[in-house]
Amino acid sequence: MYQSLHNAIQTLFAPFKQQNSLRGEFEVYEKGNRINSLKLGAILVMIFMPAGSLLEVFVYPNSIAEFFAVRVVCSLAMVLIWWALRHDFGSNYYRPLGWSIAIIPTMAISGMIAVEDGFKSPYYAGLNL
Repeated sequence: MYQSLHNAIQTLFAPFKQQNSLRGEFEVYEKGNRINSLKLGAILVMIFMPAGSLLEVFVYPNSIAEFFAVRVVCSLAMVLIWWALRHDFGSNYYRPLGWSIAIIPTMAISGMIAVEDGFKSPYYAGLNL
């Protein structure tokens, strides 16, 4: 009697176990996609942050060296994040690392805006990008 009741309950809840299994598989798949996207984002910041120094040539020629140093430090931070995302640490902490990919360049550009003209700076429009 107990065995037949147990089998009936198992049969009744079998679809829910399959959903949990499917959800777990989806989360693993999605995590891999997110990590790949974050690695790409870090690479793009590594490339385009120093490339933005061309803007200083025209907008702030007196601050090229200082701003380039800020841009290089930002790019080096992205190298560390990219490296971490390729290892177990990054796999475990991919969400905060992903936030860092957005926050670090934003803070760097905000600092450049604050040092120069503040809200009057042409960089202020670039911050929205």
